[in-house]
Amino acid sequence: MSALSGESVQGRHKVCPYSEQRTMVISALRLHLKHLQEFNMIVRKKMVDFMTIYLVHDYADQTKDKSPAPGFYYEEVAFLSKAIRSLGYSVVCINGVEELCERILTIGNHDIVFNLVSGSESRNREALVPALCESHRLKYIGTDAFGAAFSMHKFQSKLFARHLGVNVPRGIYFDPMVHTEEDFRWELNLLNPPFVVKPNHENMSRGVMVFQNDAGLFEHIKESCALFGQAHVVEEYIKGTEASAVIAGTGHDAQVLSVLAYQPQGFGEIDIFDGKRKTENDILYVKPDSSKELQDYIRNCSLLLHRGLHMKDFSRVDWRITEDEAYFLEITAFPCLLEGTEFHHAAKYAGAAFLDFLGSVIRSYL
Repeated sequence: MSALSGESVQGRHKVCPYSEQRTMVISALRLHLKHLQEFNMIVRKKMVDFMTIYLVHDYADQTKDKSPAPGFYYEEVAFLSKAIRSLGYSVVCINGVEELCERILTIGNHDIVFNLVSGSESRNREALVPALCESHRLKYIGTDAFGAAFSMHKFQSKLFARHLGVNVPRGIYFDPMVHTEEDFRWELNLLNPPFVVKPNHENMSRGVMVFQNDAGLFEHIKESCALFGQAHVVEEYIKGTEASAVIAGTGHDAQVLSVLAYQPQGFGEIDIFDGKRKTENDILYVKPDSSKELQDYIRNCSLLLHRGLHMKDFSRVDWRITEDEAYFLEITAFPCLLEGTEFHHAAKYAGAAFLDFLGSVIRSYL
């Protein structure tokens, strides 16, 4: 009995049927989820307010004669700084790996490091920034140290690709520390000319040359090994169209934005397509003039390599396309993001804007 009214407690509080209890619980959970989502939005907004994106680029001093690293563009740094600020984030540019070492303890675990360092004179040059970030438990955009270093090793990358069943040009590896001239000539006889010679760890097509036959080839490769301080790769030259698969995302979320072919204006095929040519205004980025089956093959194999090497956020996979074959050339962990290069055209062909792509990469770290 109630102490005040004399009514039965059981009479006042009727037991709800199971369906009504279920409805009440679901409504409460939905309300809780809504509040949780609102709280997460507030937290994210606060993180953006306090977060800084540190744009680390190759060391450059415009007041001195020393040239910056081959893959460095002032325009790329300026463009990305402006683009990131337009998305509402604060940006601080760090001039080289040494400055990053000096300032790294001031970078918070809520901040993000954006790696633009291509470096020079070291086979680990693209791995330095991610390695520093990992050692200090900092968030960073782009592939990790191992993936960056491995992808720069042209010969090992092709061995890995071949293991996955990807078509690659036939080639040999020459290191003067372990190979003799006799070794070189014996292996070269297994290849068909013309030959393309490449330093094993360089980017931007530095040191790449095409030889129609083996005349003078060994003498050149000895000099080039000494000049670059690294082993070289000799491959059968594939005559055809240069193309790239542009990839965005990480793991199973990665996708090929587009496959682009490089079409020069005013002259024929490109023998050696270096970084300088890619940033010139006489190059058209077009869909490859090849079968759907071949383009699907390029897409599928590019994703396989991106995921197999555990690339993060973005990569570019370069190919040579003949009439009925596609040959993997290399995968680049840190492609140039300069306005007008591959990622901008690939995003356009995919029906998106480059800023949307950039924003989605940054938000994935919040």
